[in-house]
Amino acid sequence: QLWPLCPPFLAHWAHVGVDSKMVLEAIFTFIVGAGIGAYHNEHIFPCLTDTHVLVKQKAAPAVAKAKDASAPYVKLASEKATPYLNIAKEKANIAKEKANQGMAAMGRK
Repeated sequence: QLWPLCPPFLAHWAHVGVDSKMVLEAIFTFIVGAGIGAYHNEHIFPCLTDTHVLVKQKAAPAVAKAKDASAPYVKLASEKATPYLNIAKEKANIAKEKANQGMAAMGRK
C-alpha cells in the first residue's frame, strides 16, 4: 500500500498513475489561475496589452521574411491549381443553368 494513513475516500487516488495525477494537477492549476486572473483583471490587463503590442512589433519582421520566402511556392501552387479551379467554375455554371431552367419550367424566377 502506497499510503498507509490514507483516508478511505482518497485510497483510489493513491493507486492512480502519475499521468492521471498530472492531468488533475493541470486542471486544478488552470482553475486557480483563471480565478486569480479574473480577480486581478484591472492589474493584469495593461500588462497583457503591452505584451500583445510588443509581440506584434517583434513578430512583424519574421512574418514578412516568411512571406517573402514562401512567395515562390505560393505562386507555383496557384499555377497548378488554376486549371482545376476553372473546371470547377465551369461545372458550377452548368449546374446553375440547369437549376435556372428547372425553376423556369416550374414557373418560378
